[in-house]
Amino acid sequence: MPARFPLLALAVALVAAPVRADETPVSPQQQAAFADWLNLYRAEATARGLKPEWLDTALSDVKLVPRVIGADRNQPGGSAKPIRFPDYLASKFRGDRIPHGQRQFAANRDLLAQAETASGVPAAVIAAIWGIETSYGRVLGRYDLPSALATLAFDGRRRDL
Repeated sequence: MPARFPLLALAVALVAAPVRADETPVSPQQQAAFADWLNLYRAEATARGLKPEWLDTALSDVKLVPRVIGADRNQPGGSAKPIRFPDYLASKFRGDRIPHGQRQFAANRDLLAQAETASGVPAAVIAAIWGIETSYGRVLGRYDLPSALATLAFDGRRRDL
């Protein structure tokens, strides 16, 4: 991973998940549309200065994962599953999450400080996101990260954000 992207290296190190095959079939039309989008993404990323070999490495095995779209649309707090913020917050701080997070912050202090310096995002904020999204590495997800992110970008539901 290039030194210019320590935050990306941190994300990969902290969130790397085992790959899970998606059982949901992809139609030829969906696959073609995804391939077209991926080619456009590569062209735009290269035009913005990303090296083609980086893109080749990151996107070589990227696949459309329809279940990721379904999971994204079924997140708590949306119109289909409204949740009050105090209830959401309480659900995130059960058990030993805070002491576990404190131990993980201490164990990764140097890496978090490097990410803060490189990104301008406070280490505590990075650690908080890491805690909410993965319970400090205990919940690693079910899908290949590059494929999941590419699927969400292709879907475009949050494009305005």
